[in-house]
Amino acid sequence: MKVAVAINKSDDTIYEHFGHCQWFKIYNIDNDRNISSEYIEAIEDHGSQKFKVMLDEAVDVVIANGIGPGVMRMFDMTEMQVFAGVTGKADQAFENFFSGNLVHNPSAIKCCGRD
Repeated sequence: MKVAVAINKSDDTIYEHFGHCQWFKIYNIDNDRNISSEYIEAIEDHGSQKFKVMLDEAVDVVIANGIGPGVMRMFDMTEMQVFAGVTGKADQAFENFFSGNLVHNPSAIKCCGRD
């Protein structure tokens, strides 16, 4: 399983908007429940292009703060699970997901002007 968190790489905090982030922290969970992580750069500046990065990386779960309704409709056509409205540090968000305590906030799905 792969979990992608949209981040500000300088401090590993969740970036304010999915379509504008330039880095994702990808957590890999193998069949033995071992966890590793890596950073991937996604310099494209539009939500639909970031969506393609998630497809290319075979991500199962996306964690973000804000996310545009257009790209959210794209996610809705896939098996990917999206958690919007998440703030704080990437590792804490991942731990909350892994323990079943991460909450999706639908009010964080809103347009920022480009998504």
